[in-house]
Amino acid sequence: MRILLASASPRRKRLLSKIVESFECVVPREPRHLSRKMDAKHESMRMAEFKAVWVALKNPNALVIGADTLVQVGTNKLAKPKNKADAKSQMHMISGSRFFALSSVCICAFDGKKRIKKRKWTKKCRIECMELTDAQINRYLESKKWQGKAGSFNIMEYPTSKWLCADKQDINAIAGLEIKRLKKEIGKF
Repeated sequence: MRILLASASPRRKRLLSKIVESFECVVPREPRHLSRKMDAKHESMRMAEFKAVWVALKNPNALVIGADTLVQVGTNKLAKPKNKADAKSQMHMISGSRFFALSSVCICAFDGKKRIKKRKWTKKCRIECMELTDAQINRYLESKKWQGKAGSFNIMEYPTSKWLCADKQDINAIAGLEIKRLKKEIGKF
């Protein structure tokens, strides 16, 4: 069975390549509006499921993996920043705080009876960020490393890897794809 990753994320591609030898990437249409009524966990899952199902409907003979990550700081949900000002606001929110990354995965495939079979889950990961100076944030913003990243950071990339602290078992999930469980779930299909 063909395996498709419903993502353009280079981090997700790199992570999936650790557990799957051959796969293709298909970039789904992304619903980028966040619901004010939905909590971060359900919002993250809604996005992951939307991506997976969107690609599966166009590729009915494939196993599709969709994923999404949101960052939750208090009651604030942080997706990918829209621009530099949004990234700056997000960096100020996480600076000196404890917060969560919610990483959701949805695997789906048609079951042969025109129904989509799905497996989905969300991993909630706790993160702590050191207090950042305005100079550190401004240098980081100039680097443009914040682009395309929920919460404006990649925990595996310098300098944010030095600023953030999380359980080592959660690093892949925070970066975009929880591969340990994903490997088991793919085996069930």
